Amino acid sequence: MPPKNILIIDDEELLRGLFTMALRQEGYTVFQAGSAQEAIDLLQNSTCQVIFSDINLPDMDGIELCRQLCQDIPMVQIHAITGDINRLEERLSADSPFASHLGKPIEIAHLLATAATSFEQLQGWT
Repeated sequence: MPPKNILIIDDEELLRGLFTMALRQEGYTVFQAGSAQEAIDLLQNSTCQVIFSDINLPDMDGIELCRQLCQDIPMVQIHAITGDINRLEERLSADSPFASHLGKPIEIAHLLATAATSFEQLQGWT
């Protein structure tokens, strides 16, 4: 079975740590990035099939980052993390790069269910 790699992109270190701990307990390999550039650099050498990305990043718009990642990584599920779902939905067009939108605060059970569903869907793509 191939590894199930997840990338958490968020400038809130505490949130990244919490998500990482919960996902690792479920057997996932988890990478963390605190900025868009850190995520881009990390993905040069690592493959992640599922990404949870904050929309408000310090160095780049999260929506633009995710559009770029979708172009660079053909088989990826990206989930938006935001404190303001309504504002995010206003900004998105029909060609949204996100598989789903998760509003902060995020329940760990919902995060884990989203990760599991993402990998199930990715298996269907192969």
